Parts: sequence; structure tokens; C-alpha cells
Amino acid sequence: MKISKSKLGATIRQIRTDLGMTQQAVAERTGLTVDYLSLLESGRRDVGLESLNQLASAFGVNADLLAMAAGDTPGTEDKGANLLVKKIQELAYGAIRLHIAFCQKD
Repeated sequence: MKISKSKLGATIRQIRTDLGMTQQAVAERTGLTVDYLSLLESGRRDVGLESLNQLASAFGVNADLLAMAAGDTPGTEDKGANLLVKKIQELAYGAIRLHIAFCQKD
């Protein structure tokens, strides 16, 4: 599954804001720059595996969940495959949302 830059950026922004974190706070936790995070969130920059792992760690989630939530559908004529990928994405984002809900209780 290919990761969509725009979906990943929107997902990162949403998780960050849901956790009440600023870009500066994420930068401090990950060692990434605020400029890089801004480019990621706006969908103007690809993310490397190391950066994806750093972001996932800062958010307290598995990098696979971030990747799945931001994946593109296969774009095939196989509607079943497209539906399955969409469901996987929904489940991945649902798992992230549950994590955020538990974090906010603390």
C-alpha cells in the first residue's frame, strides 16, 4: 500500500492536535524540525521510515497504524479490495483514536 502524502499529513496534524501538542512539542520529542513537520502536515513532503517511527513514538502509537491510516486505496477495479483497504484504514484510525481517548483521561 502506498502512503498518501496528503492523507499522512492530515492524519499527523489531526493526531497532534487531538493530543493537544504543538508542532514545537512534536519537534522536541522527535528531533525533527518544525519546518519539516509543517511540510509533512501540509502534504508537501514525503516521510521517511525513521521519521515515521519517530512520529509514531511521540504519539504513542505503532508506526504501522499511521501508515495504514494514510494509505491509498489500490485504485483497482476490484471493489472488494478497495473496500477492504478502506476498512483497514478505518480500523487503524479507530485504534489511534482509542489511544488518544485513553491518553486524555490521564
